[in-house]
Amino acid sequence: MSLIGALSIAGSGIANIDAMLAVASQNIANAGTPGYVAQTSAPSYVQASGIGMGVRSGVATMISDKVLEAQVRVRNASVASLTTQQSALQAIDAVHGTPGQGNDLPSVLGALGDAFSALLNQPDNQTQQSAVVAAAGKLTATIQSLSDAYTTQRQAAQSGLESDVASANQALSSIGNLSDQIVSLKAQGKSVADLENQRAQQVTALSQLLDVKVAEISNGDLLVSTSTGLALDTRAPTGPLSIASANAYPQTS
Repeated sequence: MSLIGALSIAGSGIANIDAMLAVASQNIANAGTPGYVAQTSAPSYVQASGIGMGVRSGVATMISDKVLEAQVRVRNASVASLTTQQSALQAIDAVHGTPGQGNDLPSVLGALGDAFSALLNQPDNQTQQSAVVAAAGKLTATIQSLSDAYTTQRQAAQSGLESDVASANQALSSIGNLSDQIVSLKAQGKSVADLENQRAQQVTALSQLLDVKVAEISNGDLLVSTSTGLALDTRAPTGPLSIASANAYPQTS
């Protein structure tokens, strides 16, 4: 083998080491980045007539478990749903008062009944009359507080839906844009690991808003659908989801 050939082989080995170090460095630098998926690069050996001619650096690819990722997306949707419900119910529970402390609705209603019973025995007693009025006022205030709390949480739910729909459309749009870049680069034989990482993070963000399923096709594109099979267009100009703004009132449904 000529000196030039030997140097070429050595150079390809050094270039491959540099490429692998770059991938390792990126993994270390992003170890604490939420949603980041580690990458790897597998070199291929170059031979000619059975003689080794060096190595060729492989494109970086993500180290991922599709089954585990699907399970995580399902859990994300469940946790987000339960968190939203808990937040609303805690706010409502706070105005219900503490049972047995005289500030909950059954206790306030019972106090009004007791006041009426006392007034029944002494209908001309002004003290008993005032007690009934005070108890009735407290019951009215309690019911009003509960109504206000229900209305506030209903409006919060409506506003939250509007915000989440906008966020979901943004995530879907980002998935579509990243997929276009991935398809283009993959067709050129270039690494798409970084773009796939970014797309995976958008899918994770979407899964915290919707129970979604994803399927990657051979050209690198990603199909997104709801858990019931409804396809979500990632290229829609304004997003595939919409919701009308509304104000929640006690008489509305």
